Amino acid sequence: IPDSAITESDGQNIMSAVEGALRDSRKFSVYTRNKAVERAIADEQTRKQTVAYEGEGAEAGKLKTVQFIAVPIVRDFAFERVEDRIPDMDGYRRIDRADLELEIQFVNTSTGEIAGSYVESVEKASEPVMVSDAGGRPDHDLLSSVARQAGQRIVRSFLNNVFPMRVVHA
Repeated sequence: IPDSAITESDGQNIMSAVEGALRDSRKFSVYTRNKAVERAIADEQTRKQTVAYEGEGAEAGKLKTVQFIAVPIVRDFAFERVEDRIPDMDGYRRIDRADLELEIQFVNTSTGEIAGSYVESVEKASEPVMVSDAGGRPDHDLLSSVARQAGQRIVRSFLNNVFPMRVVHA
């Protein structure tokens, strides 16, 4: 996939959905590795060490390492708006479409071993709507929904491999 196909906000949207799916499983603690967030944390910890700031938060040396890193790989991606002119009318038929094939590799940070690699593909389209003007960007809620669904399916597959037993109460 060319880098130009996915905007930075699309990538953040996809990663946020994956992080949410991992958090929602309640089986893992999820830590950020977003460089901007890490810089903000470091800045706040630096402030804490000065006499100008006081408070309970931002203790240095409390960040945690992780056992596994979830590495998302976008294998296929389409996020588009299709508009067809309606003959004999002053308008367009608009459909937004999001198609995502996502792979997530769970990598052991001690050994570098890929503990699991899971792929899911999800495609969704909006209902057709009539509009008077063409143009604009597709609805980001549609992309969020596709990314969330792919992330949830992958996390479910990972959990089924890591925690294969289910306890059923009679």
